[in-house]
Amino acid sequence: MLLIVRIRRAQWLVIVAALALCSGCDSGPQMGTVEGEVLLDGQPLAEGNVNLEPLDGKTQTAGYVIKNGKFKLKIGLGKARVRITANKVIGEEPVYPGQPNSPMRPRVTELIPKRYNSTSLLEVNVGEGVNPAKFELTSDP
Repeated sequence: MLLIVRIRRAQWLVIVAALALCSGCDSGPQMGTVEGEVLLDGQPLAEGNVNLEPLDGKTQTAGYVIKNGKFKLKIGLGKARVRITANKVIGEEPVYPGQPNSPMRPRVTELIPKRYNSTSLLEVNVGEGVNPAKFELTSDP
């Protein structure tokens, strides 16, 4: 009788271990690739960042560096808000204002108008595979 109980315990341990292993087998959200270009006033944006924020909130925001107007990133399927940013150096400023001999750092301002970043209404619909995107921005208000 004792042997039967041990076999049953061993069987239960195998079942519990199998269930524990399978609980981490989720393949995650389906992803699509967004690949494209960003133009500012008709010219490729030299450097910047593009962020895609899923409108359904079910997957994570994705971001990528824009180089020579080009970017490529992966994000969950569905509609996403597009936010594009780029800094422009406009001078220097002290790291520690008011401190004598403070090291200097670049003083920057946002090159891209708010309507393309903080108040952006730009969207992209991400499907399976590669999704081409082209964003033609203007610096005029």
